[in-house]
Amino acid sequence: MRKRHTPKKTGQNLVTAVTSNAPIGTGHFDLRALEAAYGTSTHVTTPYTLPRRSQDIVSAPPRIPAAPGRTSPPPRLSQTSAPRAHENRWKLIISNHTEHTITSPTIIGRRPDQTSPSQHTITIDDPQHIISRNHVEIAPTTDGRLWAADLDSGNGTYLTHDGHTTRLHPHTRTIITTGDTLRIGPHSIHISAA
Repeated sequence: MRKRHTPKKTGQNLVTAVTSNAPIGTGHFDLRALEAAYGTSTHVTTPYTLPRRSQDIVSAPPRIPAAPGRTSPPPRLSQTSAPRAHENRWKLIISNHTEHTITSPTIIGRRPDQTSPSQHTITIDDPQHIISRNHVEIAPTTDGRLWAADLDSGNGTYLTHDGHTTRLHPHTRTIITTGDTLRIGPHSIHISAA
């Protein structure tokens, strides 16, 4: 007895079988259509959304919804949307009449030298030459504080903090804050937040 030959089920036959028996919208695969297409029992439990065009069944698999109770991770912040660091500004009041805002390293003296483009200078008129050409440097820190360093001046730089006055060591950075006063020669530099 000759075995009856049945034609192989192709992808197009599967598409025709599924799309002819399954409604458009959210649901489950039609098990009878799959069994007829493959000639065997098939168990499908994953819900899916049927595409509107039959060829999309073969070319693009259906999206599987997330498991119940699981949430997707929050979106990552890009470099452009990350919060920017606050730019700290300090105000120097020199001898109670001249104000300067400090946002970058600043050299103060009789005729200060600018050693880099990012550096600023403040010139104090001193015909008696009590103040050195480059007397003191003041600069903000990356964490929002302020420091001062004597630049090996001839008559020194004095810091008054909480009523106590000390002389700054040459080329040593000392943290200063609002309410402090630096004295260079006959001039005082009062520190305040801008």
